[in-house]
Amino acid sequence: MDTNENKKDKVFNVIVLAGELLLSNGAEIFRVEDTMERIAKAYGLDIDTFVIANGIFVTAQGNKSLHQFKIKHIPTGTTNLEKIELVNQISRQIEQKTYNVDKALDKLLELKNKKMYPSKVQIAAYGLGSSFCYFLGGSVTDSIVSLFLGIILGITMTLFMKSYVTKAIQNIMGSAIVTILAISAYNLGLGDNIDKMIIGSIIPLVPGVAFTNAVRDFIENDYISGAVRMLDSVLVAFSIAIGVGVIWSIMR
Repeated sequence: MDTNENKKDKVFNVIVLAGELLLSNGAEIFRVEDTMERIAKAYGLDIDTFVIANGIFVTAQGNKSLHQFKIKHIPTGTTNLEKIELVNQISRQIEQKTYNVDKALDKLLELKNKKMYPSKVQIAAYGLGSSFCYFLGGSVTDSIVSLFLGIILGITMTLFMKSYVTKAIQNIMGSAIVTILAISAYNLGLGDNIDKMIIGSIIPLVPGVAFTNAVRDFIENDYISGAVRMLDSVLVAFSIAIGVGVIWSIMR
């Protein structure tokens, strides 16, 4: 393979990898397609893209015939805004001719292999998010109880993720556990509003960003992707409702 063809292969890999990172971390469909096309234009490669919520289809045109074609399945995952922003930064550097193909590929591979926030940070974030029940009308005591319940929820969800439990079961079990603990705490005289404590505790599970992105996909006429993401958000909400509802019915 000559040098020019080798460079085209690397450019194609950069384009696909950038799209994969964006989509797997919860970016909107129009952002994924726009970024891929911008990178291709910066490197002088003619491509056609078709992106849906869990897949990427890319073709790259050669001088006389089809150069490359790739289908990439992207499982629906969690939203990581940090990685989305870092991919956007890399694409901007590519447009400004700061990164050549090799450096861009190295940066994207480094980002792909970058680990998420440490478990301690994620657990602390669960607790902080749960303490926001104060803004939902809960008392200071409710917020303190919700903070600790959120930490317990974070530990529980971290353990579930390591054991590869399905998302639906994670949300059902997580919401059920914090509901049991919230009712138990209330019965022990901790907290003033049982409903506020439960709502505050399950806030970290609510798929707000995913739902917003689904709406944005609909607005951008990406109906297939919007429907997939909307359905995923509804299933998460339904799982949370099952976990809370079953325990509430039993313990009330």
